Amino acid sequence: MRGLAGRLSWGLADQAVSSLTNFVVGVFVARELGVTAFGVFSLAWVTYGVLLNVSRGLATDPLVVRFSGVAADLWRAAT
Repeated sequence: MRGLAGRLSWGLADQAVSSLTNFVVGVFVARELGVTAFGVFSLAWVTYGVLLNVSRGLATDPLVVRFSGVAADLWRAAT
């Protein structure tokens, strides 16, 4: 149980740091740019995020799900 709690806390900390840095970048850019430039930045940022998640969904995440229940030697062969 302790190992699971440790992994969960690292995952939570990772997401907290990621969210905080995204927020700080957004605030910094909003303060430095005008309204129109911030709108352009926001559209680019969202487009980047969508494309990143689509590529992860097509390339890496299916391998994690598909090979999570197989024997270790088959799993290693898939990576």
